[in-house]
Amino acid sequence: MKKIFLFFLPLLMLAGCMKETMEPGTQVSGNFTEDDGTGQSRYYISFSDGQYRLYVPSEEPYTFMENAFWAANGFVEATKSGYSIRDGRLYVGDKDYGKISLSNGCLTIGNIKYETVEAFREENYSSISLPQGTTAVVDYTAQTLVYPYSVERPIPSGKVGIRANQNWIRNCSLADGNITFQIEDNNSGLSRSGDITLFYPGAKDVVFTLTQQYAQASIDLTPSSMDVDYMGGSFSFGYSVSNPRIGASVTAQSQVRWITNVSVSGNQVSYRVSENSTVSDRTGLIVLRYGVGSVDYASAAFQIGQFVNLDQASDLSASGTANCYIVPSSGIYKFKAVKGNSNISVGTVASAEVLWESFGTSQKPNVGDVIYSAVYSADYVYFSTPSTLKNGNAVIAVKDASNNVLWSWHIWICNGYSPIDLAQTYYNNAGVMMDRNLGATSATPGDVGALGLLYQWGRKDPFLGSSSISSNTQAASTLSWPSAVASNSSNGTIAYAVVHPTRFITCNSSNYDWYYTGSSSTDDTRWQSTKTIYDPCPPGWRVPDGGNNGVWSKACGHSSSISGYPFDDTNKGMNFSGKFGASGTIWYPAAGYLRYDYGSLNLVGSFGYWWSCTPNDNYAYRLNLYLSGNVDPSYNDRRAYGRSVRCFQE
Repeated sequence: MKKIFLFFLPLLMLAGCMKETMEPGTQVSGNFTEDDGTGQSRYYISFSDGQYRLYVPSEEPYTFMENAFWAANGFVEATKSGYSIRDGRLYVGDKDYGKISLSNGCLTIGNIKYETVEAFREENYSSISLPQGTTAVVDYTAQTLVYPYSVERPIPSGKVGIRANQNWIRNCSLADGNITFQIEDNNSGLSRSGDITLFYPGAKDVVFTLTQQYAQASIDLTPSSMDVDYMGGSFSFGYSVSNPRIGASVTAQSQVRWITNVSVSGNQVSYRVSENSTVSDRTGLIVLRYGVGSVDYASAAFQIGQFVNLDQASDLSASGTANCYIVPSSGIYKFKAVKGNSNISVGTVASAEVLWESFGTSQKPNVGDVIYSAVYSADYVYFSTPSTLKNGNAVIAVKDASNNVLWSWHIWICNGYSPIDLAQTYYNNAGVMMDRNLGATSATPGDVGALGLLYQWGRKDPFLGSSSISSNTQAASTLSWPSAVASNSSNGTIAYAVVHPTRFITCNSSNYDWYYTGSSSTDDTRWQSTKTIYDPCPPGWRVPDGGNNGVWSKACGHSSSISGYPFDDTNKGMNFSGKFGASGTIWYPAAGYLRYDYGSLNLVGSFGYWWSCTPNDNYAYRLNLYLSGNVDPSYNDRRAYGRSVRCFQE
């Protein structure tokens, strides 16, 4: 027979007192046994499903059967038959077993008394006892636990068994009346429970339930934050770990580029803060993580605040205000927030913003590559460049509380550039000119950086030129430029142009200008020989005079078209050395233009055009150079075109 463990659950026991003689048709249900006087069963009987079963001791070696009673050698079924009760007597089949009665759970058949299995078991069977109870609650840590147990009424050769139902409960063993087992760290994030079952022949299984709590590990910082001045330096802070985990450690990492050299040693985190060369207070984090491999048990963030020192800003407007400022080196700068070369306030400023940045090439910059940040404070606009200066151009605007542009300024980033030091004197007392186009980061023939920016006549704000010396593809920038708008009574105004510095305004048919009057007359005061507040040149410079007495006509001694000038087809432009002045290279690139009717880029690498400040009826004078080798120093054209500007020293 297979070895099993004893469970006795009577099907149904008739409780209470019953009369000794049972009525015909009465049914009996349940399991009953006869005590042999030694704490073992002599026989047991079962009434179930209208069947009577009698079990007698077995002759086989000592064993236990499922649902069997305790006997020295176990039991085998001796009788199975239907039964009936008639005249208070039990009949099994046709055999009369004698008088039957049931009183207070005790069954009498003939002269033999039987008691219920449950009562017999409580009196005679083995049991397992846990003195400290069948439940326990422990903390999250890995540990070895010991709990006592005992066996009441043990049987010969009886042995206690043990098993666990969770793999985090390990190495269960029994020795010297103790249960011993190990549990793992609880890193699950929740409390968890598991069972340890003790079993013994003839005894009910005992289940010991263990609940392991979860305690969140945490990192405590001392202090939790720190403010440092703009100079930066080396610093440290302390930390401790609550509810630590076996094998776990702390790592730390900076979340910003200006916090460097982060390291963990003992219970200290060291770090270095670079000098704050921006124009704003800034905050950054060092994030601490506590864990093993990819598993994090806890994290914490140490906040670092660094102040700005605006007093260190260089004042670009100290020698005069303008709509354009040249930045030759990295650093913090400021300029007075006034309209062009005036002291006229721009209005009530709520914020400052970098509208766009460009390298003047096909490479698209990231925000902050050319100008790092910009703020407004106490009538000044402050901005900073990255520590590694990158040549390019940008526009900064100030805005009101409704986010409308009040005014904007062109910031010309050109490493090491000093327009005075590299200025070129033209022949015939024509004047002194810059060596490059406005916005150009180079004066070298064939360099895309020499193209510079493009301007509509009378507007202070630039538009992007080409990304190469021979294509009509606009240079890349951080801005998705808006579409051009047609000139009319709403869009063709100075006020509109000021509020929309990146919007190209196409020509109207009344005066062939972006500036709308509704008639053939137009406004000539936007650019003049005396520098105006709309002039796009930096302090000390302005848009040059044109026409018959303009700078180019004077320099070359001609006011009409000239042929025979050598066009450099390799570098796409003309060197006017010996024509305009004595400098070794006076490079004018064929930068093309922006069409007056669409605002699109055209004729790059074939033609070059430079605005003067001099009007001519509804038009304005300009310098033209052509692929054919012709040069026209005093040509006039529609003011809605986007042309190059080369600044003249005031």
